[in-house]
Amino acid sequence: MAKLTSINFYYLCVIFGDYEKVIEYYRELLHNEEFIDDQLRIVVNILIGYNYYHLFQFDNALYYYNIAFSSLDDNNLLRGELYIRIGDVWRIRNNVETALSCYKKALEIFINQDAPSRDVARLCRKVFDIYLEQNNYEDAIIYQEQADINDDNYRQESEFDIETSLKYFQNQLDNQSDHSPLQRANTLYSMGLCFMKKNNYSQALKNFLQAKELFEKHVTSDNNFRDIFSSLFESIALVYALLKDNFNALIMLKKLHDVHMSFNSD
Repeated sequence: MAKLTSINFYYLCVIFGDYEKVIEYYRELLHNEEFIDDQLRIVVNILIGYNYYHLFQFDNALYYYNIAFSSLDDNNLLRGELYIRIGDVWRIRNNVETALSCYKKALEIFINQDAPSRDVARLCRKVFDIYLEQNNYEDAIIYQEQADINDDNYRQESEFDIETSLKYFQNQLDNQSDHSPLQRANTLYSMGLCFMKKNNYSQALKNFLQAKELFEKHVTSDNNFRDIFSSLFESIALVYALLKDNFNALIMLKKLHDVHMSFNSD
């Protein structure tokens, strides 16, 4: 491959889903000292770990996650995201106590750093699900209530109860006429995530695109612009790729990149 001077999004789209080739590409990026800086190196190590995770090579995933982790200072919100990813590795290995510890450390960072309420709620539900599996209903209720407090505009039940969540969201769309466009957009986005878990990618895409239309019309720079569109564009790109629509997946990846670059340049 020729010397890299930028991230080749077209090539990444072509090899999307081929985790070994993606890892090879990112590892080549790591060795390009003319292109990569310290911040990008952290992100690339996380991406390599994430792809190893999908290959079920969990030791390699943890290795790259830990490299990224060691480069972050204590006040970096990305440490919280890494704790989540590390916790996900331990959970899939059925080491729920270590996973629980990671999720709680992430939650502490999120709260101390005033992370978006949606992210706090998502993390609380991960803790809730573990306690529910352990029949620890007393602690489960605490985290479910904390999730609802942080997520009252687009409340979601446990990740393990998709059908109940879908009914809840549909009821909000049908009966909550006083909801703002942003509240409806958040509800549509949450429904899309549920349909992804059901492997109903066409319906997920429909919900995501409806949410995107509302967000683009009503979101301002004061409405967590980066957090909203980063999550949304990443989800849409993934759905397009799963539907074998590589062209539109590439477009969404480019938009995701543009969002991050616009904030990194500020």
